[in-house]
Amino acid sequence: MKYLNYLTFILMVGFAPGVVGCTYVSVEKTRAFNPDVQPLLKQLHMQYGALALRKQSEGNPDSAYHFNAKALQAAEGLAVKADQPDDADSLDAYRRLSAGMKDDIRPVDPAVKARAQVMFDCWLDERAQGVDKDDIIACKQEFERALLVIAGASASSGEAVQ
Repeated sequence: MKYLNYLTFILMVGFAPGVVGCTYVSVEKTRAFNPDVQPLLKQLHMQYGALALRKQSEGNPDSAYHFNAKALQAAEGLAVKADQPDDADSLDAYRRLSAGMKDDIRPVDPAVKARAQVMFDCWLDERAQGVDKDDIIACKQEFERALLVIAGASASSGEAVQ
């Protein structure tokens, strides 16, 4: 019985690097893929892929998987929604993001819209982890900067993002 437990342990340890390696390869493959999709989805693919790679390099496979899945969804041409907020502060931010992401006559660079959404998700993820206060602040600041650019473009077209 001892040998069976020992053998099971050895097999599990032996397979672990392969499983972790597969995750790394899939993130790399996702990032390298150049999908033929509309510009916003292409930007979401690239930016979620970059975030997935960062999360993986930080040793956070769950977040890496989550953001990689969003990158793949965008690469497939499917709509990618921002993560759902979990408190009043993030709910207000989510509403502002939703208003800024609407497809209308706003002349906003798709990269900026994607940046707003990806950094919103990054902010929620970092807050949920609660590990690095600087990362939480950085994600939120990048999110807010992107919204300011969107609001500036909206103001120039006669609309306002609140």
